[in-house]
This record gives sequence, structure tokens and C-alpha cells, in this order.
Amino acid sequence: MEAMRRLVFGLALVLGAACTSAAPTPTATSAGELDDAFARAAAESGVPRDLLVAVAKVEGGLAMPKTRTVDPASQGPGAGPRERRRGKIDTLARGAALVGASEEDIRRDADLGLRGGALVLAELGREHGARAGDLASWEPALEDLSGYSDARHRADYAKRVLSALEAGGTFV
Repeated sequence: MEAMRRLVFGLALVLGAACTSAAPTPTATSAGELDDAFARAAAESGVPRDLLVAVAKVEGGLAMPKTRTVDPASQGPGAGPRERRRGKIDTLARGAALVGASEEDIRRDADLGLRGGALVLAELGREHGARAGDLASWEPALEDLSGYSDARHRADYAKRVLSALEAGGTFV
């Protein structure tokens, strides 16, 4: 099993990590499987793949195991390489609804959580007029995705994601 996943890409946008006390299971994902999961989520949602990767990078989700044990009482209800939150927008519940699964299911299965996160970001992108070929147009959607209610934290989150995309590189 591969303990860490690598994702090499020209522009890196990272779809976040789970901040949760859930204990990971020993099921790891290879770099190829993770790359495929991002490609599938991007194709299904219409969100640029690199943007999804950048969100995961910012949130630390690239090193998440493929499946994990979920503690229902956890204060951080993360899901997939992108943390779904119960903040200003309940992206955890919305992501689960969009994939037709329970919140626990998308917290347990990283691929399902990634799909849910990508579909939530796509929905927010449509609300704000984001365009696939214009990554900067996703900034308002990223602010909403952050879950923060105050303008300063929302803007900071979006800037961190867009900076990760601009920096590009290799992420482990």
C-alpha cells in the first residue's frame, strides 16, 4: 500500500482535507487512483480539475486514505479530499444530497466525498457565473465554499486556493 499519494500537475488547485478525529483505515490510494478520482469529479461537475486539486491542497486532503472509519460525534465533519462543513453553507449536507448518499457515507468514502464537494462547488460556481476557462471567476464560489461567514476569512480562503493554483508544482 502506498502511504502517501502524489499528484503532479501544471496548475495546482487543491480540494481540501478532512479536519476530523475520525481514525483512518489502512486503505490507501495510489497516485493514479487519486488522479483518476479528480478527473472523474471534474468531468461530472464541470469544475476545472486543477481547481479541485488546489482546494484539496489548501485543506490538506491529498494525503487522505481512500476509506476511513467515521466518528459520528466528531466536531469536524470532513468528507473526501475537500472538507464539507456545517458553516454558513452546510456543504456537508448539500454534498450528500447531490450524490444521493448520507453524510456519513461521504465522510467515509474519499471518492464519494470528492464528488460531493465538486458538485457543491459547481453549484456555487453557477450561482456566481464562474466559467471553466477562467479560474479567477471561481473566486466568489470559493468564498462561499469556505463556510466562513465573515468577509475577511472568506476572501483569505479563496486567495489561498487561487495562490496554490498559480504556484503549480508537485504536491504530496
